[in-house]
Amino acid sequence: MKPYFTKPIENVTAVLGRNALLECSVENLGPYNKVAWLKMDSSNSEPTVLTIGLDTLFGERKYRVTQNSDRQWFLHIKHVRISDRGNYMCQVNAKNMISQVGHLDVQVPPILNEDRTSSDTTVDEHQKAILKCSAKGYPRPKISWRRENGQPINLGLFGGQKYSGKLYYSIIQKDFSNRFHLFSFQTKKVSTFEGSQLNLTQVTRGIIEIIMNSSPKNFYISKFIVL
Repeated sequence: MKPYFTKPIENVTAVLGRNALLECSVENLGPYNKVAWLKMDSSNSEPTVLTIGLDTLFGERKYRVTQNSDRQWFLHIKHVRISDRGNYMCQVNAKNMISQVGHLDVQVPPILNEDRTSSDTTVDEHQKAILKCSAKGYPRPKISWRRENGQPINLGLFGGQKYSGKLYYSIIQKDFSNRFHLFSFQTKKVSTFEGSQLNLTQVTRGIIEIIMNSSPKNFYISKFIVL
């Protein structure tokens, strides 16, 4: 009987510096057929043969193969780097060669750029403040802001009067008939804000937390700013 794959190679996501494991499942391998792992190049060059059977042909300290009987063949990749990201082929060197490909993605946890991120800030109470955050990683980190104890973040216009716990603004404008009109605006308050720059109005004392989160592994870092 001819060898065949019993299931596709599952795509794997690993964190930079950790180990990764790819599985290739084969049925009817037979005594004379070999399973090989190859690294596919992103360019048009030939793929690199990493292993044949249990023998490592390239990068002995990097790659290793283990098996569970003749059906499951595991490629172990140690201490993954960004350059390890890409497609890996499992190939059965039978009379009629068969192969399938799985993908390894390498995630880089968020790293804060301190030089481009705000630190503790001093402003007059009820004045404006602009806070900035810069972070890198892969996937690109999502930056969000929140206040201590779930207090709201005031994103509204500056100034105004407070009624029933909400802040309103009054603007008087004169039209072409010299008549005056009164316009009122309610400020916008949110529990969290997403974005690299936070524009605050009506600043009060407190602590702002910046959260930098990357998916799918949900790695995050945070920083606190005292106002």
